[in-house]
Amino acid sequence: CKSRSPQGFQLKLEMILLAYSLLLKSAKSLEPETLRYSIGYQVMAK
Repeated sequence: CKSRSPQGFQLKLEMILLAYSLLLKSAKSLEPETLRYSIGYQVMAK
């Protein structure tokens, strides 16, 4: 599995951190329903 390689793991980690930072920045302007949908979409996209 590619996710077990150091490079793949680092890329996945960076993607998670990026998505998390974006959610933090936009959390104040998003409705709870939208925020929940965004998190669900991020999980499904993995």
